[in-house]
Amino acid sequence: MEFHLKLNRQDMLDDPPTQQPRAAQVMQPILPLSPGASLFHAAQRLAETRLPALPVTEGACLIGWLREQHLSALLAENEESFAHLSVVEAMDTLPRILSPTASLLEMQQALLREQESVLPVASEEGYYHGCVTQANALAATLGRVEAPRMGGMATPLGVYLTTGHVSGGAGILGLFLAGVTMATILFIVQMALLFATLLAYRHLQWPLLLNLLDAFGYTVNHVPHLTANMDLGVSIAAAALLIAGFMLLLRFFPLMTGYHAAEHQTVNAVEQGEPLTPEAVARMPRVHPRCGTNLLAFLYLTYLGVAVLVLLAARPFARHDPASLMLFVVVFVIVFLLNWKRIGGWLQAHLTTRPATRREIESGIRAGKEVLRNHFRHGSMAPPRPLQRLWHMGLTQILLGALLMSYLLQLVAKPLDQLAQSLVK
Repeated sequence: MEFHLKLNRQDMLDDPPTQQPRAAQVMQPILPLSPGASLFHAAQRLAETRLPALPVTEGACLIGWLREQHLSALLAENEESFAHLSVVEAMDTLPRILSPTASLLEMQQALLREQESVLPVASEEGYYHGCVTQANALAATLGRVEAPRMGGMATPLGVYLTTGHVSGGAGILGLFLAGVTMATILFIVQMALLFATLLAYRHLQWPLLLNLLDAFGYTVNHVPHLTANMDLGVSIAAAALLIAGFMLLLRFFPLMTGYHAAEHQTVNAVEQGEPLTPEAVARMPRVHPRCGTNLLAFLYLTYLGVAVLVLLAARPFARHDPASLMLFVVVFVIVFLLNWKRIGGWLQAHLTTRPATRREIESGIRAGKEVLRNHFRHGSMAPPRPLQRLWHMGLTQILLGALLMSYLLQLVAKPLDQLAQSLVK
């Protein structure tokens, strides 16, 4: 599905230079052909892309150009030899190569001069980036280009957004503080569950509560021995309590969930071609399919399903009636595949986001406009390099903040541990 920006909308982009996109923003990231691929594969790719020619690369370098017309001629000459030829034996010399910084005028002139409807885009070193078609250049001239795919993070300092190539909004400090915040919330939840369990044990003296303490990471000298099934059940309960407590506390944290909603609403506005105004962004949904909450729902449901399967497999009926166990697996997988995104969406709507205030929405708008400005100056529609994507995703900065805060919180945990020891006695 394609999303487009209207670059002639001053209320969306308040920077005149952004209204002249370059080849890097106009191009399509067309997957190139390998030199050793068969001509049958090449013909199928031409049919799928509906392009008259495709680039050929070796590694990341552009080395040739395979035209649909040339393939048709080869097939007409000798159908039997066609089956034994590879792309490298049928490709033509490269046409005019566009630079990622080529202007709209340069793109149009090159397409007309070369009498081609599509041209490759590559760097001076020969690294392939994508292709520009006549339709791409025409649409960009009329003020429409494909919107970059965005992701982002909520931070205590505001919304952070990125395309993988460029970013905007809350910077490194904001991402670092997001890690600090999440580590602090997790620590508070862990301590609250720990002391709640300790107080419950002190009054009820249930041995199973000592196993729960052990699952929370608290050192217990004499943990009662449990069967494998019971031990797994305690682990499931501990994980569920930690995740639920973390999400509940995050939901009522003053900043994070509101900025999280603003992040989603800004990205939804860009992807739907809406102007980045407070009124338009506020109308957007708070749920987004690429949110990390969906991944969390997927991972925990997978863990829960596997754990329940292990528990059932240990029951006597599983050995006598394996068909019933297989039926459970099939039903669980079907229900899981059909509903895990819905569960992630529900978690987003009710726990990991809340209705954003105007100030939070304006933070998302500032981040969105900054990303778009940076994209039309320095960005690209080509997939970013792995290390580049990793850095711009912000996970490294968040992890550093979380690790540092976790280390500092361990110093706080020592007197709390002594207090807990006194409660167990």
